[in-house]
Amino acid sequence: MAPVFGASSALSPRALSAAVYPGFSLLFVTQAAGTRQGQGYPVVAAGVAPADAALPPPTR
Repeated sequence: MAPVFGASSALSPRALSAAVYPGFSLLFVTQAAGTRQGQGYPVVAAGVAPADAALPPPTR
């Protein structure tokens, strides 16, 4: 996580998870919503690699 969030990120990333599919991968992490007062509640951040991947339509 250090290359993405920095070695000492103020957002306190944790609970890293990855879902790997043919042609792309999804990265999920729980972190603080922000660094301002009152933004310490958890949110889920997501990323996709490669950045130009075309995601398939959602399935039910």
